[in-house]
Amino acid sequence: MQLNDLNLRIITVHPSSAVRQLLNSELRSRGYQDVLGVADLSDVVSLLEAQTIHWIITPPFLDGKNNVFQLLKLATEDMTFLDLRISLILDEPMDPYLLSKAFDLGLLSYHERMKSKLDIEIEMKVLFDREVHYAGSLDLVAGEYLRTHLTIHQRWPDLLRFEKSLFSLHRGNVELAFKMAEAQLRAGEKATAAKLLAQIATIDPDKKGELSTLWQNFEVPVWNCLRETTFLSKPILGVCSRLSLIKTFVVLL
Repeated sequence: MQLNDLNLRIITVHPSSAVRQLLNSELRSRGYQDVLGVADLSDVVSLLEAQTIHWIITPPFLDGKNNVFQLLKLATEDMTFLDLRISLILDEPMDPYLLSKAFDLGLLSYHERMKSKLDIEIEMKVLFDREVHYAGSLDLVAGEYLRTHLTIHQRWPDLLRFEKSLFSLHRGNVELAFKMAEAQLRAGEKATAAKLLAQIATIDPDKKGELSTLWQNFEVPVWNCLRETTFLSKPILGVCSRLSLIKTFVVLL
């Protein structure tokens, strides 16, 4: 599924007909025509049995007969629904670990403010801007939402595990490498972050300003991290950097 495909079949779910109408109007204003609003997930289950659905936007309905985790599991395990994507509307705060689990099962995005026309416009703009930024790569779009969630809750070990996993799928992506280095700093892995940032500085000199700012934000004692490092084995970005390259980076600070 690609969000820029205006032929997508979209189902919006919400107990409030007003919210459904506002959300449907916003989606239609973006060029989608096949948009249907329903009141709860039982209606969605019936529709999935009869036709192809590409995108479902729904509250979690955790106390209902049908809930979003059942839907996510279906989308993950049944190849019939390979192209199905699900976004969450969070009218109330959701348990942070449950939300993380939803991403493990393939959640695309979550939206905490969907009560008014302006709320919906802002939330949809963020989503579609991210889709453009990541050139339609929906795993990276979902990753941006999960990254935000883990950062808000200061779950640094979980953030680092996530960044490593995402980078392994997009090796050589300098932007993701930078985010992984930031996660390493937040998790206290300063020496490892220093090595990675040195490689980033070598590969993409245009990022030197960002790298400097990152070091300053975390007040990393750079030479304490690097003084025992003479050679960076197993380069993450495919660049073997000696200490001289790290020194080149440190001068920027």
